[in-house]
Amino acid sequence: MTISPGHGIKLDLPNYAPGLAVIPIDNPEEARHYARLRKTRPYRMALTIGFCLLLAACSQPQISENVAESSQPGPVVKDTPVAVAGAKGGLSGFYTALARLESGKRARPVVVVHLGDSHIAADRFSGDLRQRFQRRFGDAGRGLVQPGKAFKYFNARGVSTQQSDGWTAANSFFDNTGPYSLTGVRLEVASAGEVLKLAVDRPGSQQEIEVEFLSGPKAGSIEIKAGGKTRVLDLRNAKTRIQRFKIRAQSVSIKTLDARPVAVLGWSSYSSNRGLRYVSLGLPGASVDVMARWDSSLVKADLKYLKPDLIILGYGTNEGFKDDLNAAAYQQRFETLAINLKKAANNPSLLVLGAPDSTRLPKYARKQEGSPGCKALSLDEVAQYSTLLQQKSQRLARWHAPPGLARVRAAQKRAAQNLNAAYWDWSQAMGGECGTFRWARAKPALAYGDNVHFNDAGSKRAAVALYRFLMKGYGQFS
Repeated sequence: MTISPGHGIKLDLPNYAPGLAVIPIDNPEEARHYARLRKTRPYRMALTIGFCLLLAACSQPQISENVAESSQPGPVVKDTPVAVAGAKGGLSGFYTALARLESGKRARPVVVVHLGDSHIAADRFSGDLRQRFQRRFGDAGRGLVQPGKAFKYFNARGVSTQQSDGWTAANSFFDNTGPYSLTGVRLEVASAGEVLKLAVDRPGSQQEIEVEFLSGPKAGSIEIKAGGKTRVLDLRNAKTRIQRFKIRAQSVSIKTLDARPVAVLGWSSYSSNRGLRYVSLGLPGASVDVMARWDSSLVKADLKYLKPDLIILGYGTNEGFKDDLNAAAYQQRFETLAINLKKAANNPSLLVLGAPDSTRLPKYARKQEGSPGCKALSLDEVAQYSTLLQQKSQRLARWHAPPGLARVRAAQKRAAQNLNAAYWDWSQAMGGECGTFRWARAKPALAYGDNVHFNDAGSKRAAVALYRFLMKGYGQFS
């Protein structure tokens, strides 16, 4: 692995295809129109997520059993969860850390770092997991957060930000110019008088706020106000690196003092309580390949500083909607990126989340009369999929999981086994293929009408399933 001139990570793989460095699919439902989407800015999914946030349900409903058009076929690739008990499950280090924390033998917080796509970008699924872990093991703070308004409809529970109009967010999904750290986002400005306010909305304990700036030869100066004190910080440095500022306070105000560039890579909130921190960093539209756009030295610095006990990789939805995905090459890239993360973080436990169920309805079938149901693709339909799609065949005129999703899950499962990592099959937790279709039509609904994204209730149900899966392994371990 080497650093490219654009500050991204170059993968030294013989079968690595540069065009797959980031799979630019913003709305998985439209992935079959990949060539056309490449020419447009991918805002469609962000608009969908924003609309979803306004309609989110607050209860945890039961799935209706009388959805006539739904069927429950088995998946194209048989995929079952990997046992997580003990070292064989790849979680022994994480479970040991939890056990020492609960027994009082460990004072340092247990840290989880969850990297993923739109399923955690609004901090619903990840936020519910954080709540459950901290309810049992203690709340040691929110941990690292993407800076400012990282993208439209960004949300991070327990913290809030305000920023003046001059700040702009660079997103590694859209832009590979870098440099990017583990957050995948950079908030920057190059004018005086711009203000950024960061606040912790978690009462009940003393809080510390820490801000990560990008220092360098041309970096500017800032004024920081917090805890009744004012300090001026010059971010100039001979080398480009992370410069951190930490202070005990509930809020921090940052103001730029000159026209030199100031970049914020992330910020953290820490509690004085013993317990667990659950860091979630999601980018809408991202695949695992987005990490190839992050600066390896900055990522290594972040992970060395965070000291995670568990890294969770939650990608696969966007990759699964790419019909010509090379599963072998994808698995190789997945394993290489995961190995690099583990090395940088001193070999923590690793959990791979198999992509959740998603379904698509071909565009040509959307205006047909009647209500198309959902049925898994047959082996023959999988083999002829591209041809049938081009022919606008009525055989595909129904909701179905794109064939790439099964290939992605199989590649993720093989990668997890090769990495001695734990694996959780999200789709099986939803009942297999057509699960999202059923969730979207449940009463009340658990997923949105795009048959890809989950509302508050669906996110909570998924979080409960994963938490129980992990705690079952912890019970067997301890």
